[in-house]
Amino acid sequence: MSYYDLEETRDRAFGGTSNSWRVSSESHNVGNLVRLSDLDAIDFEKRDWVPYSGWPFSKSELIPYYERAQEVFNIGPYRYDTEFWDRDKLELKFKDRKVRTKIFQFGRKDVFTDEYRYELKNAENIKVYLNTTALKLKINEYSNRINSITATTPTGKRIEVNSQHFILAMGGLENPRIMLLSNGRVKNGIGNQHDLVGRFFMEHPHLWSGVFYPSNASFFDKSDLYRIQFRDNTPIMGKLRLSQEVLKRGKIVKYGDFSSPFANGGLQAAVARHS
Repeated sequence: MSYYDLEETRDRAFGGTSNSWRVSSESHNVGNLVRLSDLDAIDFEKRDWVPYSGWPFSKSELIPYYERAQEVFNIGPYRYDTEFWDRDKLELKFKDRKVRTKIFQFGRKDVFTDEYRYELKNAENIKVYLNTTALKLKINEYSNRINSITATTPTGKRIEVNSQHFILAMGGLENPRIMLLSNGRVKNGIGNQHDLVGRFFMEHPHLWSGVFYPSNASFFDKSDLYRIQFRDNTPIMGKLRLSQEVLKRGKIVKYGDFSSPFANGGLQAAVARHS
């Protein structure tokens, strides 16, 4: 599939791509939000039908960081199961539990574009440099530590930033790019000893998968869980997904479905998502 132009996938502004977050809904004017969920346990496992699969640790290792991330996003608790959120018992039940429901939470854009900007502006131990582009990472003679980052301003002035620690938080496109560009001491780029940096970029293909017409219109009264709604001031929405047993049996990477009601009485499986 073709991919977006690079200019459409990054925002050169404080807050990064959070400036482009937007979720629309038929039932709520929710505006500038981002859809959030955690990875599943199977995503960390080695699968014989997925080349190079298998993480060096399990999902349990990430849980403390997920919990902290919930606080950073200023959303609800680290819970994405229907048992916690589905108080009205609206989860759709499927035969043999081959299809199950998982919850998404939604984070606000202005937390990153406004609130943290104010916090960083008033921090005594943090400096933010806007309109500055990181060009290259410089490593030490043993190739095991980053010593500095070379950056430039729009006028071409070069800046050298030194620190004990560096965090690359530029996303799935720019992180690999700067690692590959940093090839002054390491020929193939930092961390690229096995020629794998940037090889596993993944997009979420979307497709319109069909229209479902229930035999009884009252079905729509029971499907609110699958539309954006608020629980304890946190926007949530359910999605349908194949169980891990089905994924393994069918050797499928992943599949999720977002449904949206239409006035003509059909429930459109609006976005079938592979990841």
